[in-house]
Amino acid sequence: MVASGAEVILLPAADPVMLTTARQSRGLTQSGLARLCGLSQAFISKAEAGLGGLDGERLERVAEALGYPVSLLTLHSEEHSFVSACSFHRKRSSLPVAKVRQVHARLDIARVQAEELLRDLPVAGVRLPRIPPGDDGVMGPREIARAVRAAFGLPPGPVADLTAAAEGAGVVVVSLDLGHTQGDAVSQWLSGHRPVMLHYRSAPGDRLRFSTAHELAHLVMHILPVDGQEEEADLFASELLMPAAQIRGEFSRLDMPALAKLKARWGVSMAALIRRGRDLGEISDYRYRELNIELSKAGWRTREPVEVPTERPRLLADAVAFLRSKGLTDTSIASRGRTDIAGLRAMIGEQGEPEG
Repeated sequence: MVASGAEVILLPAADPVMLTTARQSRGLTQSGLARLCGLSQAFISKAEAGLGGLDGERLERVAEALGYPVSLLTLHSEEHSFVSACSFHRKRSSLPVAKVRQVHARLDIARVQAEELLRDLPVAGVRLPRIPPGDDGVMGPREIARAVRAAFGLPPGPVADLTAAAEGAGVVVVSLDLGHTQGDAVSQWLSGHRPVMLHYRSAPGDRLRFSTAHELAHLVMHILPVDGQEEEADLFASELLMPAAQIRGEFSRLDMPALAKLKARWGVSMAALIRRGRDLGEISDYRYRELNIELSKAGWRTREPVEVPTERPRLLADAVAFLRSKGLTDTSIASRGRTDIAGLRAMIGEQGEPEG
């Protein structure tokens, strides 16, 4: 608060939840942030608890330390529904809890920035269906996957670009370098907001396609976490990417060269194809074990041969291109999205030096 004669000017203060989320998204503890901006840990703790206003010059120091503009930290979190407990994350079990928290916070921040960037732009609305699995077994994950293929207007056979199909249904997809390779994707769909998915930019193309399908399963089927959700998501993803009606006849005389050809055709990993063949009854349990042993002996468990092109999201990049066509500078577009130029270009996967 600043007094000017009889006039009292209220300075914008950081929103406690937004401040906490921004700090977690950078992988910082309260003490670590305090050291970076020259404040005490006790002060940061009070600000995050809503017990002390963080404004003025101290807010600018915190924003600079976090690498976010003041305009992001002062947004009201209630309007953006920060509920990371409702995020779904396809990751390795070895990913530390602190890293999980950081990725979920990055997802929250990315959703807020994307919503701010897309506000009032002529982009398609959300037409991704929400279909929870039924208890009667009539509408299970496989049947829901077929319904989603129909909703997306996908032709029979391999999906050419699943990310583009998801974006066409209104999903915001952001690809970022998250600083590690222990995950593939994380997603969230909160009431009143667009569904959003965050891709690990380092993920191989084949894994990322399956993870995109897996996360779509969560967006479509799971409003809240439930028991058995990962198995349901895998069943959905397998049917979405490898529909039984079209792939069933392609597993005869399956060996490594045949698997490589199938991988190039369907855009999924050899391991996923082997599992799909077994689940459809086209490969015996014995042959399933043999093929997996061959994969292991060849050292292909971590990185398989046959590179599947990595799908890149276009929705935000196209929005930025539209704003540029209207004469807006990158500085003003970044400001609109509550980020800076480097953050904007990272969100749209664009290289280059900042303007000016």
